[in-house]
Amino acid sequence: FTHSSNLLLHRRTHAATRPHECPTCTKAFVSDACLQKHLQSHATMPPLLPAPAAPPETLWRCSNCPLSFTSEEELLGHQSSHSVTALTPPATPHHCSTCGKTFKNSSGLARHRHGHAAERPFKCTVCPKTFTQLSGLLAHQRSH
Repeated sequence: FTHSSNLLLHRRTHAATRPHECPTCTKAFVSDACLQKHLQSHATMPPLLPAPAAPPETLWRCSNCPLSFTSEEELLGHQSSHSVTALTPPATPHHCSTCGKTFKNSSGLARHRHGHAAERPFKCTVCPKTFTQLSGLLAHQRSH
């Protein structure tokens, strides 16, 4: 992202909070700009006839937000959008015991561990620098 504000707005799309609510249809948005764009759709659409209201005793209310549904199945489908697991970052089970850095797979951890090793087998032929990985040496050699 070219601006930190754009990154912040993008991150909000993954968050559960959507503070900007449409007064016409109660749809919520992460930014005022998104809400304003949405409001234009109400101006260009013909007004909808109100849906027949279900008797209050048949409404299934979401305990996490103000929405209600006419069936339990619809409510359960909607509630998955509030799921904590959907917002949890993926697990990184491979941890470096030296510095605590985590990796998605064992090969990434193995490459990383070479950085902590005292052995630096890849030597530059132009200067005295040494490297733990061949890729580091090759990147360095381009600087000569």
